[in-house]
Amino acid sequence: MEEDPDIEWVRACQAGDADAFQPIVLRNQKRIYNLALRMLRDPAEAEDLTQEAFVAAFEQIGSFRGESAFSTWLYRIAVRRALNRMRDMGRRPLAHASSLDDPPVDGAPSLDLPDPSPGPDVVHERRETRAALERGLLELSADFRMVLILREMQGLSYDEIAEIVGVEAGTVKSRLHRARLALAERCRSALGEGRNAVR
Repeated sequence: MEEDPDIEWVRACQAGDADAFQPIVLRNQKRIYNLALRMLRDPAEAEDLTQEAFVAAFEQIGSFRGESAFSTWLYRIAVRRALNRMRDMGRRPLAHASSLDDPPVDGAPSLDLPDPSPGPDVVHERRETRAALERGLLELSADFRMVLILREMQGLSYDEIAEIVGVEAGTVKSRLHRARLALAERCRSALGEGRNAVR
């Protein structure tokens, strides 16, 4: 197994060197913020959650045993907080919601569609499709949205997601399959309604 790139700093923190936490933050803050932004769809909420996750990680670093990569342990902390925040937020409208068009902060893959120099009709259709994807993603349950984001946008493996979410890899695959089907159905429905309304 590859050496955990954070482990040297983690061990220094556990030995009482608080300054060693700064390189951990610098290495991981973009991916945690990106996860929070994709889950919460609000930059301010995502920033708050990112800070909370790092504060919690700093306070709990003594409990990290190295049974998984430190980044996986950190994701687990952020995921729990994101799910709690989503429950607290309910379905209230987001004043500054981000878009699927926004590039991920750390260059992780997004749900962007290819751009083969499209004409106006194709541009309009792509815009409709992106809007339907975005709405559909927001309508998914927190569990479905989480596994889709971790897999499709963060690029994590089934095993990594299983560790983060606390379920078996087979359950992750099942949730992903069901989440993709649910998202596709919502997109088909939204696109069908939109196009019928234009006629």
